Parts: sequence; C-alpha cells; structure tokens
Amino acid sequence: MNNDKLARNNATRQRAGRLIFHCSLFIVHCLLLAACGGGGNNAPAAPKETSLEGDRTERQPIDTTPAIDLSKAPTEAHKRLAQLFSVPSLIRESLAYGGWDGQSADISTQDPAQAAMPVVSADYLSTGYKIMTGTDDNKTATQDYPQSCKLVVIQAPDSVATGVIVANIYRKLESVGFERRDPIELVMGKDKLHMERFVRIDSEGDHDTVRIGYVAAFGDIVAYALEKEEPPKVTGPGNTQIQRVTDNRGSRLGAQLITMVHHLRGE
Repeated sequence: MNNDKLARNNATRQRAGRLIFHCSLFIVHCLLLAACGGGGNNAPAAPKETSLEGDRTERQPIDTTPAIDLSKAPTEAHKRLAQLFSVPSLIRESLAYGGWDGQSADISTQDPAQAAMPVVSADYLSTGYKIMTGTDDNKTATQDYPQSCKLVVIQAPDSVATGVIVANIYRKLESVGFERRDPIELVMGKDKLHMERFVRIDSEGDHDTVRIGYVAAFGDIVAYALEKEEPPKVTGPGNTQIQRVTDNRGSRLGAQLITMVHHLRGE
C-alpha cells in the first residue's frame, strides 16, 4: 500500500469517527430535552407505587338495625306475634308492643309484659296504585292512590275467644261511621281465609279520605288492618264526582298484610 492510499484511508476513518461522535451528542441532547418535557414544570409525574393505603372517601355508617327487632319484645308471646309481620313496606321503628283492651276494642300500651291478651302493631306505607278512567285519550282521568295501613295482631286466650274480640271490633268500626261491605274470601289449597270488610269515606277539601277496615280470625289469632287512602277528587261532566273503585272494593293493602300473617302463622 503506497503512502497516498494510506493517507486516504486514515482520513476516511477520522471522518467516520467524527460523524459517530456528533450523532452521539445529538441523541444525548434529544434525551435531555425529552426529560425536561420541553416546559420545565409540565413533565409527567413519576408513577406511584401500588399501595393499600391512600386517600379514601369517608363513608356514612350503615344502619344495620333490623326493621323488626325481636329483642325488644317484652314476652315470648309478643315475640311470636312479631314474627308474623312482613318486613317489606313496614315503616322502621313503628312496631309496637301492648295488650288488647276488650272494652274499648283498642290497644293498650300500659305494661305490655302483664297483658292478658298480647298485641303487636306496625305501620305500613305503600306506593299505591294508579287508576285511569275513560277510553278516549281526551277524556281520560288518572288518579294516584297512595296508601298507608296499620296492622294489629292479637293473641286470644283460645279460638273461642276470637269471636268476642272480632264482634267488639265490628261494633267499634260501625260506631265511628264505617259501613260493612262484601267480605273477602281466599281459598289457598285446603286453607280458607275469611275477612270482613268495612269502609268509610270522608270528604275533606280537595281530597277524600278513604278508610277500609279488614278483620279476620284464624286459630287463636285475630288480625285487624285499618287502611287509609287520600286520593284527590275527580269530577266529571256537570261537576259531578266520579265514583272511585275504593267505594266498592278497597285497595286491599290491608287484606294482603292479613294474608301474609295467615301464611306465616301456617294456618
């Protein structure tokens, strides 16, 4: 190899080395710019380590108190009666223990532990139902029927004594303006449940108050439900009031509750 060729090869190697050096500097410069994020403080934060600790939203404590607290029953008889109450629609803390006053046909809350005839009562609230009347869209009237109901379950001394209790309840209802309507009879297999039904309707301003009483006896148990509705008045042609379905039938919330008592009792 002559001197000219050796010189050219050395020059080529020097140029290649300088090119590699400058490329390395350029790459390092780009990496530094990327690390700085191009704006100083806008660089993304480093990922946090996975941990079970950290910020948590404070949760409200959950009320775990049962709707029917059997621990508050003053006697075993009251506890057995409370077990006949359905939980759905029951108003929390409305369950009450007492005794049955045969003379007034009402509940006595004085010293329930000493009651000769234990009683348990509770209030229920239903979303009600909707009634539409008429077939022409232009003449259709819609009514909402919100319902509430008090359910009373009485433990009689025996099955014979239930007849006296229900007779006193009938007299009490009729004395305050209730009228007896057709009874309800339910046949469930071999079981039959008979309920007497009483209705009273009071006009009160822009609405009517409809009260329906249901009374049934099975075994040594008397179940009594007093249902209440306050539907708005609906008037027809000539400002005449449209007769409601509750005039003849009732919404049957009370009847449903008594049916559940009958079922849970196992009669």
